[in-house]
Amino acid sequence: MWFFLACTHPVEVPAVAESCEPSAFPSLLVGAWEVTDSGVRTREVWERAADGALDGRSVSRAGSETTFAESLRLEPRGNTWVYVAEPRGERPTEFTLQSSTATSAVFVNPGHDFPRRITYARDGAILTACIDDGAGGDQSCWRYSAIPADSIP
Repeated sequence: MWFFLACTHPVEVPAVAESCEPSAFPSLLVGAWEVTDSGVRTREVWERAADGALDGRSVSRAGSETTFAESLRLEPRGNTWVYVAEPRGERPTEFTLQSSTATSAVFVNPGHDFPRRITYARDGAILTACIDDGAGGDQSCWRYSAIPADSIP
């Protein structure tokens, strides 16, 4: 079992279209993003990889202490995309693209304990990320703001 973050504040997420156009959405994640919640600052950074994938990382800190870290990867496979998360250096968990638009993407893994669904939605300089149980319950969301990439240590 793995957790994306430990905080839970409800955030309204824009609706996600049910089309699947793998080439339409990846750029929505590219950049550096930050949210602070209850004194914990989380930064998520996504960069284009030479092989056409996106490499990401997420780090949460309370003061100078790292409370959570994970490696992320978004890679094209066939005619879809796969979101690969490695929280705290654990073995990778994969989520397959279920739907996407130019501003949103939904990834699912119905066989995973939690989360079973990961949703990203972008509105300009705001990136909302949500995880849930895949059945509309037990949801956690974070509303990231864009930050300059050169501010990432």
